[in-house]
Amino acid sequence: MGARKDNYVRMLIGALDQFIVKTKRGYQLVGGYPWLPVGTRQALHCVGGLLAAGREDVARDVILQSAGTVKDGMVGDWISGAEQGWTNVEGTLRLFLAASEYVRHTENDSIWGRYRGAG
Repeated sequence: MGARKDNYVRMLIGALDQFIVKTKRGYQLVGGYPWLPVGTRQALHCVGGLLAAGREDVARDVILQSAGTVKDGMVGDWISGAEQGWTNVEGTLRLFLAASEYVRHTENDSIWGRYRGAG
């Protein structure tokens, strides 16, 4: 079962990699391309999977770029690709949970200070 499981995990990671793009701002996830911009809510939902797949670099970029959209305590709707709105009512909680999971997984808490005072 071990080899079969390893092949399955490699297949899932390969599928995940198809949704990761490198931009000038860092790594981003594209889920609805070309119809939708990069959404913070959807990207933050993926952080756990990114960490499980060994993509800490992508998870970090998603968290930091999402934190950069904060205004008046609310996470913006989009990381990039659209006029910003702030209707993502659970975004701040998702951001906190994603950052907490990142710190637990990587044992690197420097992410907490990156956007101190944002919003």
